[in-house]
Amino acid sequence: MVPIATDATSFCYYENKEYHSKKAASFISITQLKKIIKYAEKHETPINFLLGKKRLPKEYTQLINTIDHVKITPISLMQSYNNAIIVVNPNERNHLPKLTKRTASNIILRLEKSVLNTLATIVTPLLATCKRINLILLELESYSDKDFKDYKKQIAIIHDKVLHSYQSGTNVELNFLSDRLLLQKMNNCDAGQTHFTIGLNGKFYLCPAFYYAKKSDSIGTFKQGISIPNKQLLELENAPICRHCDAFHCKRCFYLNKQLTAEINTPSHQQCVTAHIERNGSHTLRDKLKDTIENIEDFNEISEIDYLDPMQHSIKQNERLLLPKQEMNNTVQTRTSADSWHNVIEPKSFNKISNQELARLILHLQNELVQRLSLQPQGSTNHEKQ
Repeated sequence: MVPIATDATSFCYYENKEYHSKKAASFISITQLKKIIKYAEKHETPINFLLGKKRLPKEYTQLINTIDHVKITPISLMQSYNNAIIVVNPNERNHLPKLTKRTASNIILRLEKSVLNTLATIVTPLLATCKRINLILLELESYSDKDFKDYKKQIAIIHDKVLHSYQSGTNVELNFLSDRLLLQKMNNCDAGQTHFTIGLNGKFYLCPAFYYAKKSDSIGTFKQGISIPNKQLLELENAPICRHCDAFHCKRCFYLNKQLTAEINTPSHQQCVTAHIERNGSHTLRDKLKDTIENIEDFNEISEIDYLDPMQHSIKQNERLLLPKQEMNNTVQTRTSADSWHNVIEPKSFNKISNQELARLILHLQNELVQRLSLQPQGSTNHEKQ
């Protein structure tokens, strides 16, 4: 992933402040661009270029066209790049009517929380002309129970519209609804594993979010190569909450994990709940499809569940394995009886526990289970195990 201008559009949860700035934008140097393309050719890898609000100069276009690539552009440049992935930012939805007059293969819809309860109204007109819609819920860190309920209602409205499209033979893709019907295993973002970002400064990052959030969080340079601290934490098998989850479409965003729980392999309550609202929406959609289309076997069966946050489910499932005493700072009281784990938490809503406290709770639970099952954690000594 390569931002090619200082005002390159965001395509995910993060923001590039320069995109909204009135300051004149500048392009990456042509020398730097040549170095990036040479690196990609050497490693036989395609490039995704993130464009800003200005069209690329002719020299840049000619150079980019020498390598396999994808352009990700703001919707304002839609007419300039026919095969690009189009990003619709919150202040640019006035351009959406243009999409009803032409076919777009792939769009990214970045939606702010204040218009969440109008999501169906925004998405429905796009179903007829867009082959794929990727929804990004912004400000996820501030989502409340009310927002989750609004999102669930909007999903229900949208899947009725999608149902009609499928019945008429039009299989539109929506990352938040149809992807889970087709996936057999986790299909996460996998930043730092299957792809990485090269910033305008020539340094490597897990993804653009880490580049824009903190330039010093580099994972390497052209000269030094790539070195990711604790790289094993990026792997699914080292994510205790995620590795047993079947919300296969979830991005499992490392940036959100780090921002909201302080642990790169620990998802936030908000990310889990929205992913499971979407998963359950897919379950309902398949249930409605099974009696109306012939190729229902093409879509995975999705079991019904009674939870939205796997952490809460895990606590209930494993409470019998917990040791009799717990020390969780101010979040958890000392356990002195055989009370269930959820009674150890102070008598207030689980959702009111801060994300940092939740992350510690998850890691603490993991360690307690490891000890209870007589498994030796990585890095522990024989003396510690005894």
